[in-house]
Amino acid sequence: MQRFISLGVLSVLSLIPAIGLAAPNEGPGVGFSFNPTHRIGWVFTETNDSAGNNVLVFERAADGSLTARASVSTNGDGSATSLGSEGSVVLSGDGQWLFAVNAGTNTLSVFRVTDSGLTLTDVVASGGDVPIGVTEHDGLVYVLNSGEKQGIGGFVLGRAGRLVALPHSTRPLSAAASVGPAQIKFSPDGRALIVTEKTTNKVDSFPVRFDGTPGSANVVDAVGVTPFGFDFDPLGTFVVSDAASGGATSYRIDRHDVPAAITGPLLDGQTAACWVTIPHEGRVAYVANAGSDDLSVYGIGRSGTLTLLTGDGTTVSTGAKSHPTDMAVSADDRFLYALGTTDGSISGFRVTSSGALAPLTTRVDGLPATVAGLAAK
Repeated sequence: MQRFISLGVLSVLSLIPAIGLAAPNEGPGVGFSFNPTHRIGWVFTETNDSAGNNVLVFERAADGSLTARASVSTNGDGSATSLGSEGSVVLSGDGQWLFAVNAGTNTLSVFRVTDSGLTLTDVVASGGDVPIGVTEHDGLVYVLNSGEKQGIGGFVLGRAGRLVALPHSTRPLSAAASVGPAQIKFSPDGRALIVTEKTTNKVDSFPVRFDGTPGSANVVDAVGVTPFGFDFDPLGTFVVSDAASGGATSYRIDRHDVPAAITGPLLDGQTAACWVTIPHEGRVAYVANAGSDDLSVYGIGRSGTLTLLTGDGTTVSTGAKSHPTDMAVSADDRFLYALGTTDGSISGFRVTSSGALAPLTTRVDGLPATVAGLAAK
């Protein structure tokens, strides 16, 4: 029988110590302490609360279980509604910085991540309206805005954790408005930025120049219907969930910087495939099916071809009416975590040698229904 850790909205606020943070121009904030004896890593999500957005911090133990440790203000507001995106909370490639979007105040927050705490270092305007996603590569940061002033815009991350807007880095998406952007992410080599558009059924590829600014978008029609979340393997294959099709498609960027489909849509027999994550070793891709409350797993060949690991594509359930959204894999590739927005949960799974998932005996329950984004280390 599964054992649940009850963390209701009120109990979350009572169990997690209150953290006082100074504004960025007033010096560093106060950190929180991890227990280095038991901590192996940590997991982050954001409340996306319109009355004040907070990053919730969970300590990860050696067995994969999570313990609530802190609630840290972003000095911004959330939207209190679904962001309809992947990647609203992300770690930098070196794991030293955490980025969180504030969709209600059109800002982006930056935190320094250390063993002794999480410190807010900067809050900047996102350069548009309703930021829903962020990505980083070697100190270059791009934000995806989804509102009236939608598009992408770049920043340079300084050593002190301050962001400086990158001149001439703002670019539109495939249309001036209403494209339904879902995610932005750098390719592994940092030479391209990929954006998925749900409403227009497009996949955009922006080549990144030597100065960090993007070229014009190369826009292609998605092979599946309603491209949503995606992730890259180390060889440059990116796997995109096809929400309306109920499956996934693999792509690579060709020598003309254009996304080219390899396999797909490969249907998994489930509904509302919306979020994707790929472990660092890149052998499999996990897809969260929000409509059928489960996760599917796809094998990834060296050429980028996809296969279903099991007959119907389903590996594990995340719980009835959980509506799994964002997922994150720990830095050691041992554990996968899935955020459930309907029931306010984080489900944990052990990654087996075959890439299949084994449910952990504990999970986090009772998080605010507004939670969004998930990052793990």
